[in-house]
Amino acid sequence: EARRWPSSLVVGPKSSTNHGPRNTLTSMLSAEDRSILEFERGWWLEPGPKDQAIELRLGLPAAAYYEHLIRIVSLPGASLVDPLTVARVTAMIERGPAAGEAVS
Repeated sequence: EARRWPSSLVVGPKSSTNHGPRNTLTSMLSAEDRSILEFERGWWLEPGPKDQAIELRLGLPAAAYYEHLIRIVSLPGASLVDPLTVARVTAMIERGPAAGEAVS
């Protein structure tokens, strides 16, 4: 079973009765975008290799996940919803492939 973040850290769905800043931020990204950011925020809590966890939890092949993730972190609203994850992923993208990693 997937681990859950404390409710104070989870970006929830937009509520029709609460129009506060949190709901405005979450409406900037689709539910799929938020799920991918949430996964990236804590993927190491998932059992097994990351690629396998991506497939099991999100139902995406790893290549599609990374394409989505790169697109998401470039969206203006992403850094407002999850600034630490966006900053970490952006820094990894700017550094390029790790030493010894195959470039496709």
